[in-house]
Amino acid sequence: NRENIIPSQLKTIHNLRLSFKKYRYTCEFFKSIFIIDDTKFKRMKGYQNILGSIQDNNVLLDLLQKYLVETKNQNNAEFIPIVTKIINKRTKLVFNLMIKHDYLTVLEVI
Repeated sequence: NRENIIPSQLKTIHNLRLSFKKYRYTCEFFKSIFIIDDTKFKRMKGYQNILGSIQDNNVLLDLLQKYLVETKNQNNAEFIPIVTKIINKRTKLVFNLMIKHDYLTVLEVI
């Protein structure tokens, strides 16, 4: 449910992603029975892509941070621009997700 999204808590976005994925697949299963327009499925896929990109970004950042902790490398400062870039990208993705709230409302009435 989109009301449960807390942009600063990525777990809520991941939970939405999992729920939305099930919802989309259920709609696809019943597509012929309820005559759901293909345009809605394209929009759902776009929204699901944003959710997936946020998750991919989060996994990448977690792996990089674990690597930096495990290696205890003196040159970890060299990774600061990379970490910053990943975080900035995630911020943009989450912002884009939140902008699409109204768009998601349309999908919920299928």
